[in-house]
Amino acid sequence: MENVFSLLILEDNPDERFLLSRLLDHHFPQWYYYFVEDEKELLLFLSEGIPVSVLLLDIHLPGKDGLQILKDLRKIEAYRLIPVVGFSNSATMEAAYQLVIGGATTLFQKPVVPEETISLLRTLPAFAAKVH
Repeated sequence: MENVFSLLILEDNPDERFLLSRLLDHHFPQWYYYFVEDEKELLLFLSEGIPVSVLLLDIHLPGKDGLQILKDLRKIEAYRLIPVVGFSNSATMEAAYQLVIGGATTLFQKPVVPEETISLLRTLPAFAAKVH
């Protein structure tokens, strides 16, 4: 059976979702990807049992931030091993440290240009391979 890569993206900004979907459709047509906008949608999606190779988690969200969502997610046995890659417009060393302590695989600065986003996306399957 062929390995299928599926990416779950928690992103509240519709413009960011649009950009990511265009890049994913064009450069990674073999991937499955899904968007959720908040913690409630994230937990509902995960409860449906759809396999997730990597969760790409926006850190700056209205209400509960990505770090707290990550900590809450890691408390649920069924979701502890999902690789989580945080991404943020204002990633700092402190934010990266807090995310890794909280259970993230790594943190990326949100790229400004599409070419950087594509390069970041190309790295994501490597994180899934470490778990599966």
